[in-house]
Amino acid sequence: MVDLIPALSAISHGLDILKKLNEADRSLDTATLKLQIAELSNALAAAQIALSQSQQELQTKDARIASLLKNFERSTETIRYHGHLYEKAPDGSKQGNPFCPLCFQKEGALMLTTNFGKGISNVKCPNCKSEFHGVDIYFYLDEPSSPS
Repeated sequence: MVDLIPALSAISHGLDILKKLNEADRSLDTATLKLQIAELSNALAAAQIALSQSQQELQTKDARIASLLKNFERSTETIRYHGHLYEKAPDGSKQGNPFCPLCFQKEGALMLTTNFGKGISNVKCPNCKSEFHGVDIYFYLDEPSSPS
């Protein structure tokens, strides 16, 4: 979760210091003035760092949301059969290898499985490395769509 409290606290502290500086008596000695300016600089730097971290976290979440939305949209182009999702062919039938059900359930990701080992019905997820045996595989009527 984006935590803006450190940034807001640092900005508030900086504004308090700035207020003290504005209200300061002209007879304020140079050492005290320099100390308050250093405190103000530190507070502003802390606020800048906290806001930068919050911005990065928001960008990461935005990218994750976009990815989930894209996969959700793609999931409407699939057919569920025996616990697996398959691409929907132009004629409405199933085609290709199944998508990994674990990645879809855990992450909302449509990861196309690949064949491995002996036999065409053994597939493995390139993402989570889960293996599935005895699954149905269907030929493509057209070229397979890219798993973007």
